[in-house]
Amino acid sequence: MTRTPPRRSAAAVALAGLVALAVAMGIGRFAFTPILPMMQEDAGVSIAMGGSFSVALMIASAVLVVSAYELS
Repeated sequence: MTRTPPRRSAAAVALAGLVALAVAMGIGRFAFTPILPMMQEDAGVSIAMGGSFSVALMIASAVLVVSAYELS
């Protein structure tokens, strides 16, 4: 006998996506901010490069969450 996974409501999926994005963006913003001055000193990273890196991390986090959801 095969089991079918329970269906999730649209509201539950939307809420899970909202929480995942909030967590990913929060980690990206607040974990990156304190290390920016060290990165600028050590690697010569400008503020523009640092901002681009932060945005790239947020996008990568969102893609990871979506792909993890698709696999489950």
